[in-house]
Amino acid sequence: MVVFIPHPSEELILVQTQKALLAALNKKEPLWYPEFPLWVLPDLQQEKADAASFRGAVSSMTIYMPEKNRNTIFFPVEIRLNDGRLLNGNIAAGKKNDNDSLCAAKNSNRERLPAELFPLVCRVFRAAGAIFTTLPESGRTWKVTQSFWIKTK
Repeated sequence: MVVFIPHPSEELILVQTQKALLAALNKKEPLWYPEFPLWVLPDLQQEKADAASFRGAVSSMTIYMPEKNRNTIFFPVEIRLNDGRLLNGNIAAGKKNDNDSLCAAKNSNRERLPAELFPLVCRVFRAAGAIFTTLPESGRTWKVTQSFWIKTK
């Protein structure tokens, strides 16, 4: 699986925003928990794409204001390629842990959450190959298999 990993300076902004959003949401209902890692999972039409294929192909990556949709919080992301194509993706930031359908129905409307540092234009980031493994007790683990730094203008 190909992922895009923000530079640590942008990742710090994402973590601080994630923390503030979850703290605010948990004041009302203490059911939200953070998701990690804060990596971009692009919607790739090509199943055979690998990290190396993006090494010189990306012209920009923009992370937008976080959104809440049902039981998840995510940062929408646009990755523009040099050939003009646009890849959409997202960064999973939080998840609601509930089995109560009444609670889920109450939060079914998609709403935007406030953030003043967005859109965040990332000039330096990594394209990486990653492996995710789901574990029953602790959620999931991840491992980067290869990565390449990308610097845009």
